[in-house]
Amino acid sequence: MKRLFLFTLFLIYVSSVFAQGEIGEAEKIFIRNESTWGMNLNSNGFGFNYRYAKRKDAFLKKTFETELSLVKHPKEIKIYNPQYDSQKRFIFGKLNEVLCLKAGVGKQKEIYSKADKGSISIKYFFSAGGSLMLLKPIYYEMVDSFKSFSPNIITIYVGIHKFNQSVHSSSDVLGKAPFKMGFNEVSVLPGVYGRVGLSFEYSKSDTLIRAIEAGFTVEAYPKRVPIMAIENNPQILINIFIAYRFGVILDGKKRGSGFKKKFKSKNKRKKIGDDKEKDVIKKEEKEIEEYY
Repeated sequence: MKRLFLFTLFLIYVSSVFAQGEIGEAEKIFIRNESTWGMNLNSNGFGFNYRYAKRKDAFLKKTFETELSLVKHPKEIKIYNPQYDSQKRFIFGKLNEVLCLKAGVGKQKEIYSKADKGSISIKYFFSAGGSLMLLKPIYYEMVDSFKSFSPNIITIYVGIHKFNQSVHSSSDVLGKAPFKMGFNEVSVLPGVYGRVGLSFEYSKSDTLIRAIEAGFTVEAYPKRVPIMAIENNPQILINIFIAYRFGVILDGKKRGSGFKKKFKSKNKRKKIGDDKEKDVIKKEEKEIEEYY
């Protein structure tokens, strides 16, 4: 939770630096497809994601998202072995480094629009999809044996091993082995996830997106995720997140800038009747009037 608080302060600072441009008297963008990137701090790690939001109507968008995050266990504590000169810090009892790849679809709904310069828009969003845990085994440098030649001379014989709870103790570990070890043993664990949150978009430019988001994510897997050498590894992961999101409006169209022409040509390609074509245009013009 301390990390979440510090990250929140960082986001507030970033917000003040990157909020540029004005929407005061400029024409607002009505047709808005969004392409954004996010940096999020989770209660069980951190990650990066990409989201594409496709306009459904004036306030609703369909979203497509991907995310890569590092997953940690709350029992992870870095220590070192005081019995030896090595000051390498390590997490005692950790079995795997865990990365999680997610891909899903969802919806985003604007519930409060920007009124003028300096205001914010508030949106809620939710998504669901598949997740894939990537598990890379961790190796440790451990004391296999030692031999004393004199009271002041001791030779230590070191080996590289995975952690075994029934054999190893913290006094056996000198430090973590090189990170490259274990890549040939990576395993995967598929699952599903769901996410819900609020987005506070504050950019003063109507073509840029700057937002702070907060919410929670739930992930479920067919078995416990082997992060630590303990019995209560999670099978269902629930985490709180806070994120900074930035991006741009794609193919933005201002009110009255070829709006009818766009939808007429689209309807013509679909070969629909004149009456239905007029209904489509009227519906979109009504959304514009309600939006403004």
